[in-house]
Amino acid sequence: MKMKCYCIILIILILTSCQSEFTLFKEKATTFANSDNYIDEKEYQILLDEISCSDERDFKQFKNIQGVIDSSKVVTYLLKQFKLTKADIWQPITNLKQKTININVYIENSGSMDGYVKGVTEFEQAVYNYLTDIKISKFTDSLNLFYINSDIIPQGSDISDFIEKLDPTIFKNKGGSRGTTDISNLLKSVLTETKPNEISILVTDGIFSPGVGKDAEQYLVNQQIGIKSSMADYLDKYPNSAVVIYQLSSKFDGWYYNREDSRTKINEERPYYLWIIGKTDLINDLILKVPENKFKGSGVQNVFSITGGPKSVDYAVKMGSGKFDLDKKEPKTTIENLKKETKGKQNSARFSVNANLSGFLLSDNYLRDISNYELNNKDFALTICNSV
Repeated sequence: MKMKCYCIILIILILTSCQSEFTLFKEKATTFANSDNYIDEKEYQILLDEISCSDERDFKQFKNIQGVIDSSKVVTYLLKQFKLTKADIWQPITNLKQKTININVYIENSGSMDGYVKGVTEFEQAVYNYLTDIKISKFTDSLNLFYINSDIIPQGSDISDFIEKLDPTIFKNKGGSRGTTDISNLLKSVLTETKPNEISILVTDGIFSPGVGKDAEQYLVNQQIGIKSSMADYLDKYPNSAVVIYQLSSKFDGWYYNREDSRTKINEERPYYLWIIGKTDLINDLILKVPENKFKGSGVQNVFSITGGPKSVDYAVKMGSGKFDLDKKEPKTTIENLKKETKGKQNSARFSVNANLSGFLLSDNYLRDISNYELNNKDFALTICNSV
């Protein structure tokens, strides 16, 4: 499983430094290169951390257009700056082995969904682009398409043909019960079909439609109980599972049904939801391959994620991230004899911790936002960046 690892840097007694971060980076690189004419793995990782944790313009030369560090660019820079050969620089080995799994995609085709597929809409563009990104990412070699209402209706695996046929008339002709929407039963059907090596993607407006003459309030209570029961059964069978829900929006031109099943014609933006269901590690890998910022149109407006069981965070103090000694009894997680930096005009002490936060299924933006963390010591300042 690919992990979301982050470098958490703690700085104490901070004063303004006159040196830029890139200047400090060059000084470290010079020290490493001149000490023994070789940059080892530890030194190389320290340089990558410096690049990852800075937004200074000079560091952009080491990154691709997505802002991801390109090791080949770092090596090229080091070769130009110092009298080194490629054999004098440690370089990471790329793991080319890819995991392939089965993905089943279910699009609800009840009557309340017709307005999302009338004409060319953001709904169609977002779903088409997302499924295409999954396919070209090589994350899976089996992507199966279905309509779903009271029945599951197979639609093959041709994404382009599937999207082109998203139309109210096609929705109606595909069959199933379209007059009401039993979300509880719909979700139960998806969960039943989701096996350990699979991810299910459900696209729905999430509208509970009891139909004419039903008590809407009692219907919602029963739906809640049914959903809770289905999820409990699924988690009992597959405890390491998770659910991520993206809220999106699209132009909607169709009929909207209220709690009494009376309809109103509307032509406006309406929300819809894309559920991702499966094992936590598989969903994490999918999100890394196709992150939420890949969605077309107005993009993802909100994200809900839930994973089973309590979460513990695996972390380790990063060697070379400051002046300190490792504790002899607990060298992985504990330091001692922390000292201030002495280069330039810096007057602070610092150390970094590598933490694996992949089990939380949260976006990079959320995990890197320091406002989502709380320090119990005001003498510390916090910086968070992707670990490399």
